[in-house]
Amino acid sequence: MLFLPDHDTWEETLALHKMDSIRAWLASLNVDVALLDGTFFVVDEVAVSRADAKGIPHPPIAETLGLLGRREEGDSEVWFVHLNHTNPVIGEGIEKARVESLGWGIGMQGQVFEL
Repeated sequence: MLFLPDHDTWEETLALHKMDSIRAWLASLNVDVALLDGTFFVVDEVAVSRADAKGIPHPPIAETLGLLGRREEGDSEVWFVHLNHTNPVIGEGIEKARVESLGWGIGMQGQVFEL
């Protein structure tokens, strides 16, 4: 299991590990379940200027989804955790449905993962 609730950017994280994709990185670590930073759904979700929001070190879920694409057989499970109260994936909205339609999940308080 990989627990990554906070990191600056995917570019930096992947470069540090000399990987070109999230999938390749997770596979190289033999990760079955990845709990990834889901603080924000999009960069401008918080009530600050777009320039200031880019300085907040949390890759938004929408960006991570763009890098992951649709889950394929053999991929690690990915669950987004560390959700900010402004994040629209909380509840049953269209953003949560988008995440789930791609095969990924939204972590819930009290959720249990069996390894």
